[in-house]
Amino acid sequence: MQCIYRSNWGYAFFGALFFLLFPFHSIAKNSLEEYVFLSTETNGNIKQDLLDGYRAFILSPGASGINLFNEANKFLENNKHEILTFIATQDFAESFQKPGSDSISRFMAIPGEQAIENIPDCLAKNKRLFVFTPQATAFSYSLEEFACSYRVPVGFPAKTRAGFEGKPENDLVVFYLDAALKSLPDSLKQHPEKTPQLFNERTGKLPNFFVTRHKNIFDVYHQNFSKQKWYTANVIFDNQPIEGITWKELPQLESFGKIHTTQTELSPYKDGYHFSPDVFTFNSFTSESTKIFYARQKDLKDGVVLMLPFEQNVDNAVATSTEIPYSNIEYRKDSLRGWCAVFNGKDNYIDYDTDIELNDNFTVSAWIKPTDISGNRSIIGKGKALSVKFRDGNLLFTSPGIKDHVIDSAVVKINEWQQITFVISIGKTVRFFKNGELVGIDTAANIRSTEYSLLIGTNLWDESFHGMMDDLTIWDRALSDVEVERLYQQGIKKDTEPASFSWLWLLPLAVLFVFFMVLLLRKRKHRNSQRANSTRKTILSLKEKRKNTGPSIQFFGGFKIINRDGEDLTSRFSTRRKQLFVLVLIATLRENGLSSKQLTNHLWAGYPAESAKNNRGTQVQRIREIIEQNSGINIEYNNRKWVITLDDDVYCDLADYFLLIEQFKQNIKTDIHSGLLNKILLIIEKGALLPHMDDVWLDDFKSKVSDELLETLLPLYSDETFMQNHEAVLRLSQALLIFDPLNETILSYKIKALLKLGKNTQAHESLEHFEKYYQQCYAQPFGKTISDLLEIS
Repeated sequence: MQCIYRSNWGYAFFGALFFLLFPFHSIAKNSLEEYVFLSTETNGNIKQDLLDGYRAFILSPGASGINLFNEANKFLENNKHEILTFIATQDFAESFQKPGSDSISRFMAIPGEQAIENIPDCLAKNKRLFVFTPQATAFSYSLEEFACSYRVPVGFPAKTRAGFEGKPENDLVVFYLDAALKSLPDSLKQHPEKTPQLFNERTGKLPNFFVTRHKNIFDVYHQNFSKQKWYTANVIFDNQPIEGITWKELPQLESFGKIHTTQTELSPYKDGYHFSPDVFTFNSFTSESTKIFYARQKDLKDGVVLMLPFEQNVDNAVATSTEIPYSNIEYRKDSLRGWCAVFNGKDNYIDYDTDIELNDNFTVSAWIKPTDISGNRSIIGKGKALSVKFRDGNLLFTSPGIKDHVIDSAVVKINEWQQITFVISIGKTVRFFKNGELVGIDTAANIRSTEYSLLIGTNLWDESFHGMMDDLTIWDRALSDVEVERLYQQGIKKDTEPASFSWLWLLPLAVLFVFFMVLLLRKRKHRNSQRANSTRKTILSLKEKRKNTGPSIQFFGGFKIINRDGEDLTSRFSTRRKQLFVLVLIATLRENGLSSKQLTNHLWAGYPAESAKNNRGTQVQRIREIIEQNSGINIEYNNRKWVITLDDDVYCDLADYFLLIEQFKQNIKTDIHSGLLNKILLIIEKGALLPHMDDVWLDDFKSKVSDELLETLLPLYSDETFMQNHEAVLRLSQALLIFDPLNETILSYKIKALLKLGKNTQAHESLEHFEKYYQQCYAQPFGKTISDLLEIS
């Protein structure tokens, strides 16, 4: 349903009435970021727009400066309490640098003299025109420093963050609502004025410069905005705003900078941090100022409820008075770890009859050296509530009867020491780590409360651990990624303690080792020289089709790298290495690579130049060490650009997808039912694109891929011949819903196909699943029946 527009005279009448009843700036606010302006793009003719209530203008290249200055000058002269904002190009800014008592410059706020955070002072000095350009000038503020842009993306509000351009931590937002409202789901097309409200609920930001020609949408939103009392807050760590903050009272909000809210009580949260204060309530004395919460990192000892060093006993290092009703494990002194617990995989375990509650956020970590990884092997279990374990080497967290949270790569190795860590945030995520690096993530289910004992080395089903275990630790909080890495580094210190014996007998072996290393390095140098001259390795392109067996890089359904030996290398990529590899690969596919400066701006923005360079060099070297293991992949710096190169036998699903989607576009009119569609579906059916990786630049890329996919494949629903193949329609609909899970039209085609195939139960289950996700995203019921959906298609 499209918006209902007023006739011209009615539109003008109600618009004028709105401005009389709800004047924009009758009450001065403290900072520019507390305002919301009706905004539009313009070529300089703003006279009518000013009459219609527009107060901020995005100036197009070549905009007429004379008309703009004259009309703005007249307006500000005749309206003593109004504020105007211009957002201009750098070249246009030169037009403002013409001082004169009768010119527009007398109203202009000057950087360094007037602060946009102190609007009362600006008004007192009659400085009521604010100009923003990409970089600051004598008469303009830096857009890059103070503002970011936001375009409502497809998939909003579930994919809210994908719409940001620039630095989302900046306080001001240039908010674009497209004229056709194409990016909005059907429910919001009926009530588009809710869009900026949902934007605020999920980001904490205001649409300060609301760019739209749908003035009636803005009027309804601004009327509601003006009625409410707004409060501001920020969270600071090391004198900088901190991102990834969630709020107890605002469950849908994850902030990255200052927030604006109508909520009077606020409690910030982020894994691994304390906050001071931890809760704050606004009152009449504090409502006008921004509340600052100060964050500090927690000590790793904070929140520890169980720590077992296994120093020939099972004493809890943080509660030595705990009674242990049963323990029949053995102990062995290991050359690396010292004294450790030994479990035989059959009938020895530890039973801790404690009051440890694991039904909220918690973390479990242990060093293990398993001698058998087949089947299910439990680290800890707590009655019917939970079990932390691995299955055939795959890390697994079980909520019996509710969900198995598992990663699909076997990271646990036999007969070697490794640290495994499970971080559980109930209702949010389960994060799996090996040796301090994130190796998997899953959506967390709830946990049943239980009074049963905590079992170590087994669980309710006798899934016994077989091997050695050391330093088992449990926290009653979720550790952050940084803390897990720090925990692993502390463990390394124990690993590297020297043993108490003489090394003299190793000297002959050391001499032989050096001799063979010299020979090996010479051979490797010769082999690398041959590789450099080989023509088999080429920069990724879309010119040829690669096989989908053998070494591969997977993006759809989750990031994964397999080498020629069939070994999964994914777990060896830390979060930062994964981000770097993915960024360079995407840039190689799209733009033949990216420069060091672009790489730094994406991954190390704000770092000192030398620090960023060192970080980049370290991460690139670590990636090379990983992919040197017979993967056929390399990361190189050629022609001042970073690129990913592949041997001809390496398959990349993203490269194949780009090739196929372009071929499909070219053939859709002549051969709509070619095998290309099947090949595309085989790729996208694996799952969403990089589902467990989140970053602003990556969210934007994923959004563009989804948009292109939908734009390319949705026309199939208009083909009568294709629509007669109900199996094909069902398969297409299921795949597209992965990328746009709240698309009612696609859902309607899926349900119609299921009904045609006689799968009535699945049709109703599909609607129920959609309803639950819809309620989760919009906080309101879906409200449509199968009959309603059939009318859509």
